[in-house]
Amino acid sequence: MSIEVCDYSPEAPCVAFISKMFVVPTKLLPQRGLNGEILSNFSDENGNSESDECFFAFARIFSGVLCCGQMVFVLSTLYDPLKGESMLKPIQVVELHSLYLMMGQGLKLVASAKAGNVVVFRGLGQHILKSATLSSTKNCWPFSSMAFQVASTLRIAIEPSDPADSGALILCQITNLTQ
Repeated sequence: MSIEVCDYSPEAPCVAFISKMFVVPTKLLPQRGLNGEILSNFSDENGNSESDECFFAFARIFSGVLCCGQMVFVLSTLYDPLKGESMLKPIQVVELHSLYLMMGQGLKLVASAKAGNVVVFRGLGQHILKSATLSSTKNCWPFSSMAFQVASTLRIAIEPSDPADSGALILCQITNLTQ
């Protein structure tokens, strides 16, 4: 129910879908923390601060509130909540670190994010290969990835050699569409 109504109250179970893992050079990360302090070192998933790049998990929050330091379950697509304890392999418990809000092409470091937001996390590279569901409860069905191919709709671009002829080209296109 919480996912259906996109419940963003703190009491709602938190559910987010990670649709992609990608690498970002550390020099492109925000250099300021939550309180405006300058962040000097970034460490990778293994705690090494020498790394020039780090893994990010791209996710959309469907219900609840995600917070830095929160413990969540990482559910693979094989997880079945009805089987309970026999499904321990496709489930992991992780702590969320470095929560960023997606702001266009930029990232903004935040302490928490509500349902409806698109966020990225650092530190999940060793737990997730491509996609997964994050949940604050084990009583959650995992999302599954959608695999589809999209064909381009524009095959040929037409433009006049003289910009003054743009009106004639538009009129010609309208005439062809109505016939």
